[in-house]
Amino acid sequence: MSAKNSVLVEVDVPIEDTQAAIVLIERFLYKNNLKMSISIAYDYESEECGVYRPFEKGQEYRIFVNPSKCKTQEDVTKQDFGEPFSPGSHCDLTLFGITIHEFCHLLQYKVYPSIIKDYSDAFPTERFNLNEYSNNEIHDEIAEIMTLYITNPYLLLLISRPHFNFCKKYFKSPISCSSYRCAFIYKGWPPRVKEQLKKKWGIAYNISTKKFVKVNVS
Repeated sequence: MSAKNSVLVEVDVPIEDTQAAIVLIERFLYKNNLKMSISIAYDYESEECGVYRPFEKGQEYRIFVNPSKCKTQEDVTKQDFGEPFSPGSHCDLTLFGITIHEFCHLLQYKVYPSIIKDYSDAFPTERFNLNEYSNNEIHDEIAEIMTLYITNPYLLLLISRPHFNFCKKYFKSPISCSSYRCAFIYKGWPPRVKEQLKKKWGIAYNISTKKFVKVNVS
């Protein structure tokens, strides 16, 4: 690792979502006193939204993303689309969310190498399907949990305190873990994302009291 944080994008003009992800990653590194140089490369030939290759020589601190495979906010309004998503929600398929997800894989292998085993030991009996992608491999399940903890920790706390506490043992979120911050993020979500949060996790926001509440899931 270098003595100074550095997040490099290997393109002339980074997309706005990439720039937002870089800011959050830099804040994460600063808050957790981590020193490393990270490279983000656009790979338009990849069949995946994002890829991290920890076992390829020279690629240990490099994240690959394919912007053309990532979803946009416009996609979530389509009624024939799958699970609703938005940055800061329990599901984020945007370039921003994919970049943070791949960064979490980097953390798993290069910063917290015991986290996958520790997670399996802490939650041995059942999978925690935060979203559809979480049902892939165990390292993706953990990466999605880590992504939510990094982008909106209070929401993870509302959904599952044990999983929130697990992440908290390893690192600090760069986002304030407060109802106020979570509500600020929540207000920017499309209606379908809010409906999904209520349907899947029984969580809604009461505008009158300005608090998140648990509701019955029919």
